[in-house]
Amino acid sequence: FDSRHASYNTVVLGQTGAGKTFATLLLMMRHLLLGVRLIILDPQGNIQLDFLGEEVYQRSLVGTEGAAVNVLDIVYDEIGAQVEMAVAMLRLLGVHSDGALERALLDEALMALYAPLWGKAEPPPLIADLHGWMKARVGRAQSARVRETAEGLEIALQAYVSGSRAEMFGRHTNMDFRLDRAVNVFDVSRLPQQGMGGNLRSALLSILVANINQGIRRRRW
Repeated sequence: FDSRHASYNTVVLGQTGAGKTFATLLLMMRHLLLGVRLIILDPQGNIQLDFLGEEVYQRSLVGTEGAAVNVLDIVYDEIGAQVEMAVAMLRLLGVHSDGALERALLDEALMALYAPLWGKAEPPPLIADLHGWMKARVGRAQSARVRETAEGLEIALQAYVSGSRAEMFGRHTNMDFRLDRAVNVFDVSRLPQQGMGGNLRSALLSILVANINQGIRRRRW
């Protein structure tokens, strides 16, 4: 990213095997020599730039159990926008179906979780915190409809707390988004393919891009 050209865009088109990746790498190396920092999303896992050395190059593997992604990471400066982002990510994960009461309960929960730590150097909440809040909300519900909706959300969140998706989504993000290196590669080749888990792939890509954008903003401050 180059602060002098914040909206610079390029597209490279060509047939399979025509050399798009090679040509793009040459273009990126040229920009690197000019002082531009590089952020690369590698969809095939075939970009290896180890020759640049650890001081220049960092590679992160996304989509494995060892690479935890917290969908509740704080990636916005305004708490309202942050809550909306978290609700959208939870929908992609299948936690809710965008019903009015579901959104209202999630909005209430996320505001309660984010507000005490907003503007402080505190770690973001985890899905386990949201699950615990929703479980307590079931006990406080004064109507059957609210109780049933909260129970449904609690059950849907369980898979991300102690179920099959807990390793990937139930911990704090452990990937480095500080963008300290001049070249930062994020290998997304291990993400579920579109037909095998499209929403899961979309959620991971969305939170990945949001964290990258937050890293860029922090470096520009």
